Amino acid sequence: MRLRGWGRQRRGGRRLPWALLVVVVILYAIAGLILSAFAAPFWVWPLALVGTLLQALALAGPRSLTGLRPEQVRGAVWLACLGAGGLVVALAVAGNYAGTDQLGQVSLESLALTIGLVNLGVILLTAIATVVGTRAGDRLVDVFSRWRSAWVLAGICFLGLFIGGIVGVLLISEARLI
Repeated sequence: MRLRGWGRQRRGGRRLPWALLVVVVILYAIAGLILSAFAAPFWVWPLALVGTLLQALALAGPRSLTGLRPEQVRGAVWLACLGAGGLVVALAVAGNYAGTDQLGQVSLESLALTIGLVNLGVILLTAIATVVGTRAGDRLVDVFSRWRSAWVLAGICFLGLFIGGIVGVLLISEARLI
């Protein structure tokens, strides 16, 4: 008898990559915190969500892309790049709203340095999240089908974004109460 619970073995004795999935949740929670902690415009959230979805659909199981035709592989790569670009833009816009309430006290040099560092941090966060998500997607394909792996990975990424978003909102509301 084969049990189908989350913690049990599946297809060929493979287990879910729990450690990688936890790291994915943490990385996307950091992204969600950046999106919600600053006074960014509302449209950064849909952009981040669509970018995350496109990345998850394209990056779940890149090893399984070897069986596709070259134009399908190129399409998946473009989809992943488009998703990463959307996430980077959303995070960069949200991150650059940090400290905008003190613009009169900021020098041009420090502002340029801050913008550069924030954007570098956003690019690094997105790159690391993409690499870890890709590894998790490869491991998920060992357990599920490619499409189911993509949706599981998207759900895990969304969970991280929402956890980070909730933490960011709670931090803002706590800071306003003090």
